[in-house]
Amino acid sequence: MTPVWSSALVALSIATSVATSPLSARHPFHEPLPPAEERLKGPASRFANLSPAECRKQLALTGDLGKAFKAQGPKNGIAGPLRVVAPLGGVTFQVPHEKSAFGLLDCRQALLWIQILPLLREHQVAKIRIDSFYRDGARISRKGKKSQHAYGMAADIISLSLDDGRELEVSEDFFGQRGEPPCGPEAAIHPKAGATPEQIDGAIVLRNLVCALARTGSFHHILTPNYNQAHESHIHLDLKRDNKWFSVN
Repeated sequence: MTPVWSSALVALSIATSVATSPLSARHPFHEPLPPAEERLKGPASRFANLSPAECRKQLALTGDLGKAFKAQGPKNGIAGPLRVVAPLGGVTFQVPHEKSAFGLLDCRQALLWIQILPLLREHQVAKIRIDSFYRDGARISRKGKKSQHAYGMAADIISLSLDDGRELEVSEDFFGQRGEPPCGPEAAIHPKAGATPEQIDGAIVLRNLVCALARTGSFHHILTPNYNQAHESHIHLDLKRDNKWFSVN
């Protein structure tokens, strides 16, 4: 027969393990998102309504940071086409090759990335791998409104590299569940079978960053693998002219 004191120690050990588990702890991504009116004062709204001339002027004022972007020739749908040609501060953008239009972005999105650079560095982001900024004529659905990708005002992130060398693949490391909120008190991490503590920690890092972008109004619309099958491999971020609402799914 197992001594009573031994059973009590085992129970205490299990309870302590559960209480200190990263999955049971509260993290920054659990914090409630501010109301829309507060987030509308954030960077996405600040830059989305700039005219091409105003954007070029503001970009010129960013000094060396602005030199990470190079002006491109006219492109259908993009008011001020640019391409990332150098690291932005301490962050490298891995984008489609120079002959691919997918690597083009609007000047307003470039200003936005410059603005949120401190937030990226706070989360130890060293590299962002982008699948596409721009897709000519892209639509939300076959017959729906145009996607912000059609204007170079969106970004699809497929992975992040951190200062410590870890690479977080959205398709493998987001650990979400379809239909659940990615941010807020009800948000949760759902590790895959056999996930290591390091992978769970990476999922928390990734989720904290996504929710920090949402919390600060850095982008108007954020779609994660929790949203639908079409987004299971990437995180979609966009900003939109005259926008009055937010989505984080």
